[in-house]
Amino acid sequence: MFINSYMEILTKEQAAVDFLSKTIENSPFSNKVYLAGGYVRDEILKLLPKDIDIVVNKYNGGIDFAIWITKKIGKYKKDSNPVIYKKFGTAKFFLYGISHKGFNIGDIPIEAVMTRSEE
Repeated sequence: MFINSYMEILTKEQAAVDFLSKTIENSPFSNKVYLAGGYVRDEILKLLPKDIDIVVNKYNGGIDFAIWITKKIGKYKKDSNPVIYKKFGTAKFFLYGISHKGFNIGDIPIEAVMTRSEE
């Protein structure tokens, strides 16, 4: 863990979220990507998250976002980063080799899904 300038303890996962936020600023995904699921629950309960779950408010958003961001940061690898689950409209990706705010954030699984309604 790292203490930032506000004297809060910063976790590796929070550093990854900050990296994602900064990367999508002024992009087609700006204001369309939100933290969700277990990550939000763990933050509320003050537990250390195991992964990052995000929801993308855009048609085919989770898959499109995962492809876009891995290409943007030069970590796209066909059929392995991101791993696409078309049946569920989700994608899992990693920020391999990326460091941010003093943390290696490349080993954190990030799962992206588009918004949808259940029936």
